[in-house]
Amino acid sequence: MRAPPLDLRLLEVFEAVYVEKSLTNAAVKLAMSQPAVSQGLARLRAHFGDPLFVRMVGGMEPTPRAKELFTSVSVILKEARESLVAKPAFDPTVNTREFVIATTDLGAAALVPGLIEAVRTRAPQVRVASVNADGRALADDMATGDIDLAIGNFPVLQAGFYQQSLYQETYVLLADPARDGGERELTLDEFRAAQHVIVTTGSSGHFHGEIERRLRAIVPPENIVATLSNFIVAPLVARASNVIVTVPSRVARIYANLFGLEELAPPLELPAYPITQYWHARYHHDPGLVWMRRLLHELYSAGGEAHAELAAAEPATAFED
Repeated sequence: MRAPPLDLRLLEVFEAVYVEKSLTNAAVKLAMSQPAVSQGLARLRAHFGDPLFVRMVGGMEPTPRAKELFTSVSVILKEARESLVAKPAFDPTVNTREFVIATTDLGAAALVPGLIEAVRTRAPQVRVASVNADGRALADDMATGDIDLAIGNFPVLQAGFYQQSLYQETYVLLADPARDGGERELTLDEFRAAQHVIVTTGSSGHFHGEIERRLRAIVPPENIVATLSNFIVAPLVARASNVIVTVPSRVARIYANLFGLEELAPPLELPAYPITQYWHARYHHDPGLVWMRRLLHELYSAGGEAHAELAAAEPATAFED
């Protein structure tokens, strides 16, 4: 028959007897009666199948099994005590925290400038660090707190992560307006026959990988003149080499204005996808991260209800405070 789980009070009895080497002193430390401490120790002995402490001349000495358990019990109690202490509120006007946000270069171009402008106005001492999202390490880095948020579309972030949609992204074509007369929609045959630069997001796990696969299925390999690893170089190549590049519409508008490129509707169906912010469940109630998530939602949300869903093996939903 499985032993019932131990509650934290019993673990505190174990810790106090280990440190004080006395049932009497342990009772004083815990504000318990000595009989209650003795009863707790009896339950611990039954649970672990070991005496745990033996009365010696110098007091209650731990057995080898108790020595093995002490480190683990101390860690459990430390984490429990820290989690029960109220954390101070996040004051953006004086806080000096750095928020690390992982995204693709595309996401950085579309979102980070506006975010930095808002942060400078509302939280002058807060800093933003934008890092490239590596799909192979992203989940681990977010679980450890090395990365606070990921923004984009990352199917690799599933169980244990909250996610909140910001807006829907669609795709357009960018091309030199001087190509073949310009300013007219392409047919599918013309699209296939054109010269293309394709952007790949590699192992990031970003949704753009699906767009890349669709383009490669339609465009003959000999018409793909280059494959680039980031979206920033692609419009420069399109401007200089009279090629077509397929990019998300939000950043396409930026590049079209900067580099004098023309936006065209793609002659094939390319799915829209949600731009989402993700964070690990361990940091769901972090006051600073709550503030940053709300700021991002305010800046970039399509206007829908602010909520967050926890991706897990079983359906689960949680709502932002």
